[in-house]
This record gives sequence, C-alpha cells and structure tokens, in this order.
Amino acid sequence: MARFVLLFLSLTLFAEVGNSQTTSPNKGSEPERVKPVITVQDQPGTPLKISKVETKWATPDYQILEIYVGVENVSELEISSYGWRMDKGDGSQDKDGCFMYNLPAPGKTLKKGDSDGKSTWRKFPLDSPTPSITLSVDFVEFGDGSTWGVDFCRSAENLSGLRAGALAAKDKFAQIRQEVDDKGLINLLKQDALKVEVPDGHSTVWVAAFREGVRRLFDKLREANQEGGLPEVERVVRLPFDASGK
Repeated sequence: MARFVLLFLSLTLFAEVGNSQTTSPNKGSEPERVKPVITVQDQPGTPLKISKVETKWATPDYQILEIYVGVENVSELEISSYGWRMDKGDGSQDKDGCFMYNLPAPGKTLKKGDSDGKSTWRKFPLDSPTPSITLSVDFVEFGDGSTWGVDFCRSAENLSGLRAGALAAKDKFAQIRQEVDDKGLINLLKQDALKVEVPDGHSTVWVAAFREGVRRLFDKLREANQEGGLPEVERVVRLPFDASGK
C-alpha cells in the first residue's frame, strides 16, 4: 500500500512540473522590436496634408511593419488622384517608396475637408538597421486636370498610361462585341486577360501603366459578368474608368 501511495505522489508531482513548464508565461520570448521613427515633412502650401500616421508590426517576428497614412484635402479644389512617398531619414531616396491612389469614380473625389487613408507594408529584416522614415506628398491631381507637386514618382505619367490602357480595353471590347454573339462574349470574359496592342513611342513607365489599365478594366468587366451577366457588363463599359472621367 505504501509503495502505491509513493508511486501516486511521484506521478502527481511529475504532472505538476510538466504543466508548469508548458504554461510558463513569456518563457524565452523576445521583447518587441523598436519601430522605425516616422516623421512628416513640412510642406507649406500643400493642397493635401498628411494628417495621420499609424504603425504596427504585422508579423510575430517583427520584420513586416504596417504603415497607415491618412490624408486630408485642405484646398478648395476637388482631388481626383494623389501620391505620397517615403524617404529614408538620411535623405536618400527609397526606390520602392512611391504610392499613388487613383480615385475610382467622379463621385468619389476628395472635396475640401475630406479624408482618405491607405496602408502599406514594409519589410525590415532583423539583420539590418531599422531606418527612420520621412513622408511627404509627392503629387496631387485636381478634378479640373491640373496638378501639384514635384512628382518624383512620375504619377502623372502612370495615370496617363493607366487611363489610356483602360480606354483601349473599352475600344477593344466594343470591337469584339460587334464581331461575336452573346455566347462568344461570355467566353471572352472567362479568359484570364484581354489582348490589347500597346502603342509605340512611350516610356517603360507608361507602358507598364497601360497594361495595368487594360487589366483593371477587364477585371471590372469579368466581375460585372459574374454579378449581373451581360447587361451589367454593358453598364460598366459605359461608366468612367476613374474620377477623371465625365
């Protein structure tokens, strides 16, 4: 009987030790990594100001940082597109630090006092120093077509190519619409891409944006077909591509 009691106590003690080892809080955990210091450049006269910046680590290993940037229209004009950029705190340019947002429809322009915000994700490997970052407004396009900003990121060129691609995709779709029946059109919308010839005489930036415009417009048409069939497709074709349209 004494041997049985001793065995029971031994097993109970072993179980308690095991539980204490697996539930010990923060055992071996690393402290949270210090986030980059982000500052907003002072830009007197800017029609669009960076009004909000929030950051948080997006992964448990503290290597991918989510950066949320909010902007506000402080001008009297409506804004149809805008871009901001991030530079390293030492003054060097970040080749991947350009961000442009094209408002999707005329009714979606930013009027005075309106705000908008987007997130981007940046990777900071653990074996590299965490730099400081400076944010600035790089480009603004107004509803009347005029622009503001140094446009280091070539947003105006991107917009030109993007809109040209969307318009070319609409023209291509209209041409095919006259050549095939409804079944042929549905089969077309099931394809992965719409083949549109890229015009000559443009930069690589413009060409890449042109192809993106074709892709976006075709994606809209495929989504419209899934939601409402060909009548919905025809409706979407007639809509402006973005806030610059009438």
